[in-house]
Order: sequence, then C-alpha cells, then structure tokens
Amino acid sequence: MKTDNSYYCDDGGGAGGEYTNANPTPANFPSDAMPNVPINSTFDHVSMQEMFDMMLYPELFPVLVAPNSAFTLTEAGLQEVGRVIATLHFNATFSRGSITPAYGTSGYRSGLPNNYNYTGSGLPADVASVALSNAQTVNTYTVLSGIQNWVNSVDYDGGEQPLSSKHNNFDSPLAAGTTTNRTVSINGVYPYFAKTVDITVMTQQALSVMNATYVQTDMVAEDAVNKQVIDLPVAWSAITGVQVFSTIAGAWEWLGGSKANSLTLFDVTATTHNVQGSVINYNRFTHNSVMTGARQLRWYTT
Repeated sequence: MKTDNSYYCDDGGGAGGEYTNANPTPANFPSDAMPNVPINSTFDHVSMQEMFDMMLYPELFPVLVAPNSAFTLTEAGLQEVGRVIATLHFNATFSRGSITPAYGTSGYRSGLPNNYNYTGSGLPADVASVALSNAQTVNTYTVLSGIQNWVNSVDYDGGEQPLSSKHNNFDSPLAAGTTTNRTVSINGVYPYFAKTVDITVMTQQALSVMNATYVQTDMVAEDAVNKQVIDLPVAWSAITGVQVFSTIAGAWEWLGGSKANSLTLFDVTATTHNVQGSVINYNRFTHNSVMTGARQLRWYTT
C-alpha cells in the first residue's frame, strides 16, 4: 500500500487493487486533445500510483499575460483655445500581468515597476517608484490650438520562472523591460456659433474638431427681419456644402438640389468673436433665400 496527498492505491499484490484520489481530475480521460500518456510510450518498473498519476493528472501549463500600463488625463479631449485650466490631472497605472494558474509562483508575470517615464509640457521626465500607480498634476495650463500630447511608459523589473502543474519550468522568466507608450491629449479648438435658440441671438455650440466631416445645427425659424446664420472660425476647414434633413423623405439632402448649389443660398461675410480674451476671425454664413422655418442643417467640409 502506498499513499500521498493525491491518491491511494493498493495493488493487493496481484491484478486487483483499489485506487482513491482526493483531488478532482483536471481533464477528461482519455483525451485526444490532451494525451496524458503519448502514443509509443514505454515504461520500466513504474508503480501503479505513478501510472494512475500519468493517466489522470496530465501536466498543465499556465496562461501568461504580459505586463501593461494605462495613462489617463481627466481634462482630455476638446478644450477652447486660450482657456487656462487651473489643474491638469494625470494618472499612470501599471499591471504586472499574470501567470494563471499560479502553480506555486506569485501569479505575476513581471516584477514591480521601478520608474514612470513622462514626456509633455509640465510633467517630470522620470519618477522612480515601485507603486502600481503614479499621479501627476500640471497647474495653470493654457490650451493651445490643435493637439497637445502627453506620453507615459513604465519601466519594470524582471519576473519569476513560470511553472507547470507538476512544478516543471514553463517558458522563461520575463526580462526587465518597459511598457508600450500610452498617450493622452487635449485638442484645442475654436467654438462656433449659430442661431439655434433665438433667431436674434448667436448661440455658442458644442465644441467640435476643426476638421470634422460636418457639424450639425438645429436652426430656429426665420422671421421677416432675421435670417438663419452660422459663424465658423476661419481656422476651420473650408465649408464645401450644406445639407438639410427632409422630414418628408426622412433623409439628408443637398440644399438647392446639389452640393455646389447649396453654397449659393448663403452669403459669406467676415466677422469676429472674442474667444478666451482673444479676437478670432470667423466666416459668417447668412441664409439669403426665401424665409424658412426651423430645420436641421449639416455643414460639410469634405
């Protein structure tokens, strides 16, 4: 009789015997997908316990997931050019990856981080740290026109040797390295204005990228004096056509029947707006045709 933590076997000195296993088997038996005892195997003086172990408990291997990092900026996205943001909030985080199942290891693919690398206005170049996150702030930041990037990566220590279910070496320890660069951005844009609330008032619209395929405005109805108007920054891509949503067809159509004709229905003049304390040049598009009711317009740049 021989025993261990996994099973009990008594061959009874002959062909009979008993077998007891305390641990659930990890795979179907037999299994073509996981040949516990490969074809053409031979054995010499192998105990019944060892035979059962080979048949019912194949060697299993962990899934290895590489370390990675993330980088966020609370104020990322569209911001008005010239706006002074009191504080930019950055946060870098590091994941050590995983060895799953751990099979006697810590379960982490890499060691701890050792340095957070940064590029971008106001951020330090290097921050030595073994913490799994690192927060940074930049005070009194003035938004510029266009894309402003900040980049982070994380240096990390090497990892331990992954093991199989039978505690044999699997693959190799991960060498020390650096995560892929992660980028966060602010896009500085100029606002645009249109008569979407009151036919006598130019209302600032939601911010949009300045090379958008189109922007959409829900124009209010004209009266005998006031026409539908939109002011678009000169810095924007040029307007190439205007579409209207047809409530009859349930589809978008070019005003005047074609893209080219749509532009003839608006007079274009120069104007300015004060944006964050600076005078910015705009193109004003004023409807020049017969009085029209409320409608949805799309202003195309392509």
